[in-house]
Amino acid sequence: VDLFTLKLFLSTIEEGQIGRAAFREHVVPSAATKRFQDLEDAIGMKLFDRTARGVAPSQAGVILARHVR
Repeated sequence: VDLFTLKLFLSTIEEGQIGRAAFREHVVPSAATKRFQDLEDAIGMKLFDRTARGVAPSQAGVILARHVR
């Protein structure tokens, strides 16, 4: 896991949408999504609850965010 992915993860939690967080961190949304999929695969847990309005951290996502901060 690299530091940029963790920064992008925190930005996504703050923004509530992957697209807005990707814009904020100067990457395309598809690259951000791929990074999150790889991170979720690496730890074996879902980090976001995805909805039609955006994303919210799952319970595992809340814990990871606490440790990253």
